[in-house]
Amino acid sequence: MQMMTFAQLKKYGDSKRERAIEQREWKQFIDALDTQPVTYGNGLTTRDTLAEMVDDIARMLREQAAEARNASQHKRGSSSSTRKSRGKEPVYDEAGDGVDLEDDEAFAMSFSSTLGLQGGPSSVTCSKQRKIKPTSLPTPADEWQRAREKMRDHCTEVASRLQPRSRASTAFGDHGVIQPAVLDKLPSPRGETWRQGRPDDTGSEVRVFVGEVGGKVTATLWSNGLSHDGARRSGSFTLYQQLNPDSADFTRLSTSKHPKEYP
Repeated sequence: MQMMTFAQLKKYGDSKRERAIEQREWKQFIDALDTQPVTYGNGLTTRDTLAEMVDDIARMLREQAAEARNASQHKRGSSSSTRKSRGKEPVYDEAGDGVDLEDDEAFAMSFSSTLGLQGGPSSVTCSKQRKIKPTSLPTPADEWQRAREKMRDHCTEVASRLQPRSRASTAFGDHGVIQPAVLDKLPSPRGETWRQGRPDDTGSEVRVFVGEVGGKVTATLWSNGLSHDGARRSGSFTLYQQLNPDSADFTRLSTSKHPKEYP
């Protein structure tokens, strides 16, 4: 599609330096894609650059068609108004070459639509004052922050059901913890009574443990695998204590750690 567009632009024999430079830059960019494949990291930047190029090409075609039409109408003067209609006749540009300006304007107007950019200029063209910045990949610290936020949501969901005097309906296997092998892994400095629940019904090994003393919640723990005998025996389970209610701050109590933990 780009090569067809370049040919369409050359039809007018355009000699303006600015347009010539733009066309050369377009061709260099397209040629570079063959030797420098698009990667995940620069994919969005490449897409936006191509979208801007499409808008500039369509704009240039419209401008050239309008310039040729104005020049032709000026040369013909008022004689065109008295000419009898004999069907569609070609309009001539300054060089005397016959060009179908209506077709060219239609081509320019539909160019963006042809490349899947219906609805007018792209968002890139509408915000050229804003410098486009490539989207960066999440860092390990970002990944760990997101994981802790998910752990927090799990704790909030289960704790709302398990806390004393809660009116929330029980679900997803909520029950008291009575297995010695599990209780042995839970901290109980105040002699906590523990209940556990799953944050959802996906069948995963994620559990939230809520400890309470005298009708008051004293600790909330997040674990993956502690309720599974094999994970307990191998020591591969993870166990984290939420430092404050409804927070994403956790301290690890197990030897194994969450795969996203950083650093």
